[in-house]
Amino acid sequence: MKSLKFETAQFSGMRNEVRQLLKKAIFDGIYEPGEQIFEAELAKKLQLSRGPIREALLQLERESLVQHVHNKGWFVIQLAPEDRSEITSLRAVLELLALKLARESVTPHQINALRKILKKMVDAFEAGKFAEASQADFEFHQKIWNMSGHHNLGEVLVKITTPFFAYYKMPKAGDYKEISETRRRLEADHQLVIAYLAGETDKTAESCIRNLFGSTNFENWSRLLDLIQEK
Repeated sequence: MKSLKFETAQFSGMRNEVRQLLKKAIFDGIYEPGEQIFEAELAKKLQLSRGPIREALLQLERESLVQHVHNKGWFVIQLAPEDRSEITSLRAVLELLALKLARESVTPHQINALRKILKKMVDAFEAGKFAEASQADFEFHQKIWNMSGHHNLGEVLVKITTPFFAYYKMPKAGDYKEISETRRRLEADHQLVIAYLAGETDKTAESCIRNLFGSTNFENWSRLLDLIQEK
């Protein structure tokens, strides 16, 4: 049975609490892509009936983190290289739209909130807490999607990108040079996004997106951006 961290006395068994617990376990790598999640074992571990477990798994299925296979059970989603490539390309286009919409109504309070999230991400990265850094990165982008004011756009971005953030692999703990370079690049790229939203740079939204995605191994995201910018 997986070692899930929680305090029984503080655990009320609501489905959202179970969902958050399982989601964290997936982000932290306790559950690996393709691994089965057993309802009965979870119910016993959490001292719950299987109802809240099943409801939480259904919620995670809507977030594209798990899937139910008939007659087999629940499994953590696995992303093939082509899946990650398509997610990256679609996300780049939708992020561009969200960024432009967010700038139209951004407030100083929202800018400060983004700076705090970025600091949390950098601090976690420097502490070697890469799963926490990845979650903070996701929180940063989700904040912008919410700021766009386009509810459906935000929902689509959450659905397609949650698996990507959950399985994104940070540098290995022993590779100091790679860790340092990745942290520096991530901080600079996210600072540029904040500067764009705050009107503190002459860089375009397209430039921000190209910086954010420039280090990926997938090329089709750039082609999609080129297509939507063609006159």
